[in-house]
Amino acid sequence: MKRLAKAVAWFASGSFIGTLSQVIKGKLSAVLLGAEGVGVLNQLTNLFTLVNSISGLSFYNGIVQRIASAKSEDDSVRLASQLSTSLIFLTIFSSAAAGMSVAFAAQISHLIFGDNGDRASLVAIVLLFVPFAVTSQTYRGLLSGHRLVRPIVVAQVFSDILGLVVFAVLIYSHELLGAVVAFGALHAIKLFAQVYMVRSALGAGYILPRLSRFQWSEVGTNFKYGINGLAISALSIGTVVIVSRWIIDDLGFAENGIFSVAWKVASLYLGAIYAAAGGYYLPSLVGAKGNAGLSAQVNQTVVLYLFILPPMVIALVLGGELLVRILFNQEFVAAAFLLALMLPGDLLRVTSESVGLSFLAKRRLLAYTGAYVVWAAVFLLLTRIFIGYFGLLGVALAYLASHAFNLGLILVLAKRAFAFSFTPASLRALLLGLVATGLAALASFLVDELWRRGMVGAVLLSIWVLLSMKDESFRMLAGRAIAKVRKK
Repeated sequence: MKRLAKAVAWFASGSFIGTLSQVIKGKLSAVLLGAEGVGVLNQLTNLFTLVNSISGLSFYNGIVQRIASAKSEDDSVRLASQLSTSLIFLTIFSSAAAGMSVAFAAQISHLIFGDNGDRASLVAIVLLFVPFAVTSQTYRGLLSGHRLVRPIVVAQVFSDILGLVVFAVLIYSHELLGAVVAFGALHAIKLFAQVYMVRSALGAGYILPRLSRFQWSEVGTNFKYGINGLAISALSIGTVVIVSRWIIDDLGFAENGIFSVAWKVASLYLGAIYAAAGGYYLPSLVGAKGNAGLSAQVNQTVVLYLFILPPMVIALVLGGELLVRILFNQEFVAAAFLLALMLPGDLLRVTSESVGLSFLAKRRLLAYTGAYVVWAAVFLLLTRIFIGYFGLLGVALAYLASHAFNLGLILVLAKRAFAFSFTPASLRALLLGLVATGLAALASFLVDELWRRGMVGAVLLSIWVLLSMKDESFRMLAGRAIAKVRKK
């Protein structure tokens, strides 16, 4: 747990800069573009993420696993072959896929906006930068496979800061068009930063691929990982694109802008968790010995995450309205009420995905993919039903309910595959987190005054800390955190 906690801390430091840059971008977007413009920009970024995942064939997890395995076995030949093969194949494939997508920009624009192709130029600009993102992610996979956390974080911080400067200049001068161009330019910056950090951390020999080391067998191996990751990415991101289109059709562009703000806030604070999951946690699961070792690693991680997230969720839920006013503007206040349901859902999401990564690590790919298929189907079905009755709040309710269902499904599958079950510490941490955040969500709807919400939050947080202190792991992590604060 100590090493994972350190990795999370590193990623959290980088994520803080990333979150800050996203906050500033969000404020600029809210002021200069308004809710409707934010909704359009968000749908374009969703499209980019979807095409990026498809163009990259979701090879990333396979690259991390293969490089981590080659490094643990000291197999330099396999490591070099994996790197060269991935860079050559993915760069060519992603360029071709992006080119094809640009050719159909008008049709894609109508598909995601229902605008008869009016935003085709914006779609084309976004898609042109997909190859940069795919290649950048390949280099990041090399660093992750080596568990080189610090270079990953440094590259991330550099990209976030420079990307923010570019965004601020372009959105001020060209509004929505400038924001779209800046979004694409960020991925070109990320590629430069990743290449530089690979050279610094591993040497110049890891920069350029060699055709002589290309092996179709490595493509086949990554494809076995990628086909499942591809299905999952297409489902998770495609689901958001579909939901956004439904919101646009049923409620309007402005309502989709409000939804995108809630989704962004809910995603930003989880950045360190997911960065650590890909950069450290997954390689650790790959190296776990037997079901006992795997279960121990999963339970330690679940407990750690459930010690970190509840205080954040309580603060965000009860302070969401003020936060949205500060970070965006009055036009987006309704997003705070969506957060009251979506953020407790994130506790369930993080828990289920922490357990679910064990299927990927041990190549139980059918179960790993199948669970996502079921989640996407449940989320879409509930959204289609609830949006008619509750509007945007129905989408948030569908998000919460779908992740509750998914956690139950994942636990059943893990029990059968690995004889996995929560330890008492994991179960206690989960129940405490759900009760505390659930009460915070209820208070956000029932209590109007901000100072009263603050008092409720302080009481809930105090009770949560006192009950969590009964766990030895919590006391150990809290003691280390206090010691570090005192040193500073």
